[in-house]
Amino acid sequence: MDNFLKLFNPTELTETIKKLAKKQLSDKIWIANGFELSSSRYDDLKYMILDEEKCRKYKNSFLIFAQATHSGSSYAFYKKPDAENCDEWPVIVMGDEGGCVVLAENIFGLMRFLTLNYVQPYINSLDYQDFNLFLDDEIDYDSEPSNEEYKKWIKKDFGLEVVLTIEQAKEEIITPAINKYQSILNPIFEI
Repeated sequence: MDNFLKLFNPTELTETIKKLAKKQLSDKIWIANGFELSSSRYDDLKYMILDEEKCRKYKNSFLIFAQATHSGSSYAFYKKPDAENCDEWPVIVMGDEGGCVVLAENIFGLMRFLTLNYVQPYINSLDYQDFNLFLDDEIDYDSEPSNEEYKKWIKKDFGLEVVLTIEQAKEEIITPAINKYQSILNPIFEI
């Protein structure tokens, strides 16, 4: 847990991230399929931002903090200049084959999105603007871990409501985030 928390400068780190890290890394609570907090891999940015000059320029603007899918997509914070700490940073998905899409306006939106458990983000490698969510139909949900404890925790500690459907996630979390931030990020990640 300490290695994960060291990713953040002391002024960026919030109780929200500390609590999330404690729940997953120390208490071993199941959060969502494919989601796993991890130490940042700055080298991964060079696979997402293909222009070397842009990569150097923007490498400190992003903090990769979690695995998003089993295939290698990652969640990263976009450290927007006017934000005080990581609670205010937008969350993006960096596709395992390239592409970047804003998923949530902040960590609280991501925490709500993760209540869908087995729904994962997907960015088409042929068309990075083609972003979707998928539910793995090969999973036997009756034998897989439930995230009911996680859902209760975010409701109790943060007052966050559970997301019940993909459509609700798109309407309440993803579309507003894309509308607010995607145009800022597109020039950075374009091929």
